[in-house]
Amino acid sequence: MAPETCHHRQIFAQGKLGVCVAFDRRELEAQLANRNHFIARPVDYVELEEISTVDASDIHSLPFIKRFGFRDELEYRLLGFAVEQQPTMSIPLPPELVQRDSFSSFTHPNIVASLKIALRTLPLWRDLNVTRSFLGERDLSGKQRDMFFWKI
Repeated sequence: MAPETCHHRQIFAQGKLGVCVAFDRRELEAQLANRNHFIARPVDYVELEEISTVDASDIHSLPFIKRFGFRDELEYRLLGFAVEQQPTMSIPLPPELVQRDSFSSFTHPNIVASLKIALRTLPLWRDLNVTRSFLGERDLSGKQRDMFFWKI
């Protein structure tokens, strides 16, 4: 939930080909509202002396706890779980949830241009905002931008 930083790029998308997918968190939460077996919420950051107060019997809260030193990440997590073993779990990702795909500023512009063309050949993703990193720029739209990082 934090603005994109160099830290995010270094930790979550090391290398030149990392991509950040910014999505509309409120719309994602609305998509998940009626789905069983998914929990999504912000991470709680606790100091080491507070760790003993965490109620470990609340197993659903444990994946949403992280050490206080990582608090600047303002991480938001999505967790899928099932009682029975499942080979896969998925959620729909309609294009309107994705605000932009931002490739690392180290990604060669020709690669970004090629990926933009390839993504836009897919009918549902024709209008996808594909860019290089916005690091150093401010989001003037006022919209909350949440990000997932993947290595590609």
